[in-house]
Amino acid sequence: MDLLNLKPQLEAVIPVLHPITNLPIDGMTYTLAGKTSPEFRAAAREADKQKDAEDKGVDLFAGAITDWDGFEENGVTLDCDMETKRRILKQYDWLLEQVIEKLRDKETFLPLARNYSASLQPSALGTLPKSGK
Repeated sequence: MDLLNLKPQLEAVIPVLHPITNLPIDGMTYTLAGKTSPEFRAAAREADKQKDAEDKGVDLFAGAITDWDGFEENGVTLDCDMETKRRILKQYDWLLEQVIEKLRDKETFLPLARNYSASLQPSALGTLPKSGK
């Protein structure tokens, strides 16, 4: 196996999921820097400067968001600057939870992992004999 096929991407575009239905919200995405990216490492260094643990966490995750589309409040498009990202993640905790979950999920940055797991589905293994016959 060529390890380059398993090299994490530096970022991924993530659809925002509705907090109740868990379905993608049409047109709303954010770009998330992976843990191995220079952007994430810079965000971690900046977050370490915070004294408050909650602010540290919010700064880390806000810094890991490098771009977004479809973010609005009262019909006004929101800039993807650090101040706005901090405020949005504090105000909409369900979004913060999604960001944290995506950073923890290896498949977020390893798209080939999805193809590999699909090849291990029972349908790919053939049919098993029925018991008792």
